[in-house]
Amino acid sequence: MVYLAPVILFIAALVQSVVLPQAVPISVRPNFIVLLVVSVCLVEGLYDATIWAFLGGIMLDLMSGPAFPLGGNALILVLVALLSSMGQANPFHSLFFVPLVTIFGATVFYHLMTMGLLTATGRVEPAFIDNMLRVVLPSALLNVILMPVVYSSMLWLSERIGRRVRVEW
Repeated sequence: MVYLAPVILFIAALVQSVVLPQAVPISVRPNFIVLLVVSVCLVEGLYDATIWAFLGGIMLDLMSGPAFPLGGNALILVLVALLSSMGQANPFHSLFFVPLVTIFGATVFYHLMTMGLLTATGRVEPAFIDNMLRVVLPSALLNVILMPVVYSSMLWLSERIGRRVRVEW
């Protein structure tokens, strides 16, 4: 599945960075790269998810221009993949509950790390509470709504062309 990553991530990053800001006038948008990274982590494992996270982060950084430091999204998305790998333990043995909780936590974590990085580099002074209520929580809920579609697509793709023997660290 790693061989399809550049194509899928390029399309997702293009839609997330270029198409949606022009088409949707509000600040609440789905994070397709975060959805893909979490889905790949839960389906294929941490090894593949870190590759997807790094490639997706670099593509997001290149498409966002100078607004975000190069490599910042890649670093944050690799951390998201590491956080999502905790969902592989799945003590509930549920294919429905764990992906939804994992994507909610990963989306909130991604936005918090993004706000922290932009504040640390001096690019913006975010209003933390305002951003949490108007952007982060609605985006996390939107990602939770989209997660069953993305997760089932990754399951289907993994069954067709995925790795038969999982590589674990």
